[in-house]
Amino acid sequence: MKLRCNDGDLAIIIQDYPGCEQNIGRVVTVRGPFKLQTDDGPTWLIYPECPEPWTYLSYFGDHIVTRHITSTNIVEHPDAWLLPLRPQNESKCIAHAETNDSPSKKSVVMD
Repeated sequence: MKLRCNDGDLAIIIQDYPGCEQNIGRVVTVRGPFKLQTDDGPTWLIYPECPEPWTYLSYFGDHIVTRHITSTNIVEHPDAWLLPLRPQNESKCIAHAETNDSPSKKSVVMD
């Protein structure tokens, strides 16, 4: 099974349940291990990086509740609905940076 996220990643929420769309675009920290849910596939515990109110479905029915979520609250989110914020290939980024910073390049100064 290929997962998008890893434990400790920062990620952006790209999808949420109907009624909770205001969470889309928020940055969260992903915590594992992931759990395999029957309906949602693999899910992670997530912790918001900003203290803005968070919308989630309550466990007591289908009504929607807005609350401040902290690291003491447990919120699960499907892996497929998270987009990790990390380079696709860190070695390519490092190689590109080294190429651009190489001493063989000469600067041109114009007066």
